[in-house]
Amino acid sequence: AMEKQVFVKIVVNNNDTTGKIIIDGKIPEENAFREFTKHVKHNSVVVDIGTCYGQYALICSRLAFNGLIIAIEPSPYHFEMLKKGIELNNIKNIIPLNIALSDYKGTSKLFICNDHIEGGTLFKDKLKQELNCEPDKEIDINVNTLDNILKELNIDYNTIDMIKIDVEGAELKIIKGMKNVLTQSKNVILLTEYATHAITASGENSKDFIEYLINRFKEVKIITEDKPAKIIILNKNNIDKYINIDCTS
Repeated sequence: AMEKQVFVKIVVNNNDTTGKIIIDGKIPEENAFREFTKHVKHNSVVVDIGTCYGQYALICSRLAFNGLIIAIEPSPYHFEMLKKGIELNNIKNIIPLNIALSDYKGTSKLFICNDHIEGGTLFKDKLKQELNCEPDKEIDINVNTLDNILKELNIDYNTIDMIKIDVEGAELKIIKGMKNVLTQSKNVILLTEYATHAITASGENSKDFIEYLINRFKEVKIITEDKPAKIIILNKNNIDKYINIDCTS
């Protein structure tokens, strides 16, 4: 099938990694992006967790023009950029939420290193490991589970078609907080970043993460960022080979 071409305006900061890539007219983690967006239908309900500037949410809102996008971004800084993008494109089918997702309801601190503005995380250790820096900003944020949020929005769990998660280490905690969605949405498609050091920084175990996915989904694929993309099917037999690499599944 021909790839649908849609265009949106996007507001970014040109001082950070993701912003620079977008300004260059490229797509961050392009292979994963293309693999995900090709499944979006005109009436899809998509949850974008870790929306950043909205590169997924804004494009998905055009592809799912009769659907709904729930865009979740904890960083107040990026949330403002996201809202500007929604306004600029006159988009009516995105619900933007300035909150962090996890496996509990409460509050937390979002840690940010200034030279890597997009790398806000709930886990200080991740910043130490990845950027070797102490956070220079700590922002108090609300935390909730996806199950709770959808209930508050009166959105039935079984209507969710697609979920994208890119959240600097909180991936498995967020997946544990969407048990109802994963139980009731029979054919949900999930794209999640998987980086062993980030999962470890969150206090979770990367093997548990992969096993959780293999046990829940009919098919689990690693999409590499090679050109062209390599697709690796994960299963119980080859899990040990892949739990220690950083990849997007």
